[in-house]
Amino acid sequence: GILTPLQFACAEDPCMAPSNVTFASSSCLEGDTMAPGGSCTTQCAAGYTPSISRLSCSRGRLSPSSFICNEAECESPEVIYGASPSCSGLPRVKSRESCSPQCQDGYVASQSLLQCLRGKLEPESFVCEPGVNVDVGIIIASVPSTLLAGSLALVAAYCFRGPKAVEEKEASDPLKEWWQCVKEVEPGICVFCGKQPEELETRYEDHGPATLFRSCHSCAALLGFEVDEEEEQDELAAEELKVEVEDELAA
Repeated sequence: GILTPLQFACAEDPCMAPSNVTFASSSCLEGDTMAPGGSCTTQCAAGYTPSISRLSCSRGRLSPSSFICNEAECESPEVIYGASPSCSGLPRVKSRESCSPQCQDGYVASQSLLQCLRGKLEPESFVCEPGVNVDVGIIIASVPSTLLAGSLALVAAYCFRGPKAVEEKEASDPLKEWWQCVKEVEPGICVFCGKQPEELETRYEDHGPATLFRSCHSCAALLGFEVDEEEEQDELAAEELKVEVEDELAA
């Protein structure tokens, strides 16, 4: 007898796309079947990324045989006047973790925290606004005087909402930044609370003759400022004279 055809050849089997991959409705971009020598470009549902980007097909088998879908990481947002990277110094943030927005010197972030969940940040981004970014902890640690440290802690609240935006600032100097904030307080207003009228001046010699604090009585009492005896006597004399004048006018 005669065979028809006379001979045959053995061809490689194609590969089937992985099935039952959690969070992947269609596991391969190329479809359900890959030709021998081809590959499977792995894909996952939105919010997830494949553990392996590509699977190779050879003799009916994929290598590796399958993959898993992990929750997607979030990329740090690109922000005008933002640091680079802009969130905790990280180019990417893992899902279910958070990061702290960071701005260039002279700017403060509109948000204090961003949370990543399956490839999306919440809030999605932030803005960098002109302002004085003061780290109270660093400032207090850098100044040995407990009195000045207390003063800085009080004035920090005013600095964060300062009435004038600081366009630029030089190399970080905590004490200099604090004095810059003090200078922004309008004359006649307490430099600590930024609200009450100035009622007395106290010179704190430990930090040089230029260290002159303008404050109201409430802040002075809270900070423990001591009024000079001569100044105190002058105030008492003025008060007594005022009483005498009022008594004469009443008579």
